[in-house]
Amino acid sequence: MRRTRFQQGSLQIVQRDGAIVVDGGHIRFDPVRREQVYRDLGVQGQAMAHAHAAEVLARVRPRDLAAIAEQWAAAVMVLGPGSALRAFDRAARAAERTLDWEEAARLWGRAAKVAAGEHHADAGALALRRARCLFRAGRFRDAMHACSGVAAGARATGDGTLLAEAALVVHGIGDRDIRAALLDLCRDAVPLVGDDTALRSRLQSQLIMLSSDFFGARHEQSEAEDNVRSAEASGDPRAVVEALHALQMVC
Repeated sequence: MRRTRFQQGSLQIVQRDGAIVVDGGHIRFDPVRREQVYRDLGVQGQAMAHAHAAEVLARVRPRDLAAIAEQWAAAVMVLGPGSALRAFDRAARAAERTLDWEEAARLWGRAAKVAAGEHHADAGALALRRARCLFRAGRFRDAMHACSGVAAGARATGDGTLLAEAALVVHGIGDRDIRAALLDLCRDAVPLVGDDTALRSRLQSQLIMLSSDFFGARHEQSEAEDNVRSAEASGDPRAVVEALHALQMVC
């Protein structure tokens, strides 16, 4: 791209000032001067600069969703978390669509961190999105660790739904320590889950499967059959599938 006379004049000015170096046609910002300018902006000025950068990136590199989200995240101080959370949501979902579970987990984690820093109500749910992606990436212990963190917050606030969801992310794992931790989560969640029939049935299915032969405890077939009927009554296909799986394990 040819530079206009105005652009060439501007480049010469900032070159003389030492802010940039032009080498072989490539423009490179002097890192020391850049950091000095950044510090001179102050905290609020930096946030506004990041907001402007996000807007520019959205125009010139609209597919670089992760970079755009990071710029909005750095502007939270002046704009609040809304723009950053929406941007991370778009970026993380795009990563999920390509089955890039590691990148999706990273982006959901960034969103959860922004939300937690702003005491946003979605912080726990976003952390669970990260945990689900970690599980799909095969990082089972990391996923369990993430779920335990969410569960700790849910216990503190008495949020039975969030606690139940944390207990259901990891499943089908033979690791004894993970299964024991999941059992504790399920048992804590059952009294707090409320009137959500589907969620209660899913918890019951997880309990039945976890406490099967692996722990030497057997559930009666009639209990598993009752759980199938409860799942069917809820109308939730996922609850029905999990209840049938649990029934198969005790038959």
